[in-house]
Amino acid sequence: TRGKCHGTPSGPGAGWVRDPQRGGVMRFDGSGAHLTLPSHPQAGHTAGSWAFWIKVPAAPPASSWTGQIYLQESSVWIALSTGGIGIDLNSGGGWFDTQGGAALGAIAGKGRITRDEWHHIAFSWNGKAVRCFHNGVLSAEAPTVGPKARNPVDKLGPGTTRAMGSRLSGASTFLNGRIDEFRIYDRALSDAEVMAVFRATNPRRAQ
Repeated sequence: TRGKCHGTPSGPGAGWVRDPQRGGVMRFDGSGAHLTLPSHPQAGHTAGSWAFWIKVPAAPPASSWTGQIYLQESSVWIALSTGGIGIDLNSGGGWFDTQGGAALGAIAGKGRITRDEWHHIAFSWNGKAVRCFHNGVLSAEAPTVGPKARNPVDKLGPGTTRAMGSRLSGASTFLNGRIDEFRIYDRALSDAEVMAVFRATNPRRAQ
């Protein structure tokens, strides 16, 4: 809900703060705290979309994970990785990254995150392909079923951990940055709908 936090911080390193550009946002300082989220079951779904604003004080490194943005009950992971941002649709079995990589299903695009700037990111998945949008514009896409799919995924996998700001499976990593207006949809948003969300949640365009 706009202007509200529906989660429980696990420690002082995660909390609600005022941002000069966006007002109330969630802050994560990378120290080990995260936000525990209420249940939002999507396991078994064949479509979905995830949209949010993010700002980080340092650009992600050229390789390795720097922090989990979201891990929900359906085991959908979104993380800063390999200099960009990626999504996993099935608990490690369906990873797609905007910058690519030897072991990743690449959706070659522009989704690079620069430091100290707010970026709007959205992922839309219709059961056949995953698409990444950066500031309301399609930047990358890749098939998730069929002969060209590197990491086949036809439905969201099961899972139990629901948190924002950390990777809680295996070796934990924690986000250092700010997140705002995180939205979850049970369908694939169209290009026009993603742009509408970007415009509606962008304070500069609302002025």
